[in-house]
Amino acid sequence: MSGKFRGGRDGRRPAFTLVELLVVIAIIGLLIALLLPAVQAAREAARRAHCINNLKQIGLAEQLHIDVHGRFPPGYAFLTTLPFNPLNGIAPADVALLPYMEQQKLRQLADRDQPWYMQKPEVAQTKVSVYVCPTDVPPSMLVIDFVAKLNVPVGAGFAPSSYALNIGMNDALAFGPDLGPRPVDKYSGVYAFQSETRPADILDGMSNTVSFGEAASGVKMESGIVNPQPIAGELETGFHGWMIEGANPDPFFAMGVRYAGGWGSTVQPLNKKSKLPSLLNRNTATDSYYKYSDGVSLFDTRPSWQGGPHWVSNYRSLHPNGANFLHCDGHVAFVANSIEMRVYRARSTIMGDETLADID
Repeated sequence: MSGKFRGGRDGRRPAFTLVELLVVIAIIGLLIALLLPAVQAAREAARRAHCINNLKQIGLAEQLHIDVHGRFPPGYAFLTTLPFNPLNGIAPADVALLPYMEQQKLRQLADRDQPWYMQKPEVAQTKVSVYVCPTDVPPSMLVIDFVAKLNVPVGAGFAPSSYALNIGMNDALAFGPDLGPRPVDKYSGVYAFQSETRPADILDGMSNTVSFGEAASGVKMESGIVNPQPIAGELETGFHGWMIEGANPDPFFAMGVRYAGGWGSTVQPLNKKSKLPSLLNRNTATDSYYKYSDGVSLFDTRPSWQGGPHWVSNYRSLHPNGANFLHCDGHVAFVANSIEMRVYRARSTIMGDETLADID
């Protein structure tokens, strides 16, 4: 007999039994089940690192803007060459930062003498990758029906954004005297309408104060601060575009238009959970709103929790358990959902007079 191993009398290797095959399949399935969460966690870690890098680039652009102009860009600028209209916004901070993040050509395409609705469609529809978190799930272009019905030059398509300007613990969307910057108080953040924040104004310290935070797309919106109501219609999920970071004025709101907007406030918790039966315990975004048609509310700078007629979105993220925030000195920190509200709000104000012990 040959010294070679032979599996059976006829020299053929014995086949797997059905039981052995099932055991092997079960083991492979178990290994996949064990490995899949690890793979998903690794992918999310990479996406979160990418998001952090996006915010760092925005922070670098802020610093370059400060070097040139001596201040942060205004949260939203308005035309002064036309009779005043709150719809005549020309540029949120996102637009002003474009030249400092290698987007000079895009900034040059945007006409500085025209409001947002008169801009070229190719400007509004150009995706700026730095403004989109890879964990976020916005469509490549937001199609806003009510803008389409206006039949304005900009069209109805807008490239999305995943980040919001920090307006602080005062969520009032309003102007100061003579349509200038809103008065700054201990509840103010870095950005507001016509804001002119300088580094010297940030008394709490640049490293302790947030300038941008995550405002993820796709979460359901609910209106109001005190008595939220279910939202129906085309814009029931929260999206916003980098070129129209602004809020939703009351005439549009009365038409049923809902818009999350590009402002973030710490009035409400990070990744807040809805109390509505239809959205119970789901992450939601407050839809933006500001009232100006009565001629009085436009100058009401009280936050909502002091009776002001204003709503501003909360920060939210699709990263597990928290969100990334850019601070005024350029560093980025991940903030957990479990953060104390006292600490969370302190990081959003520029002159709340919090000590290091209050925020660490």
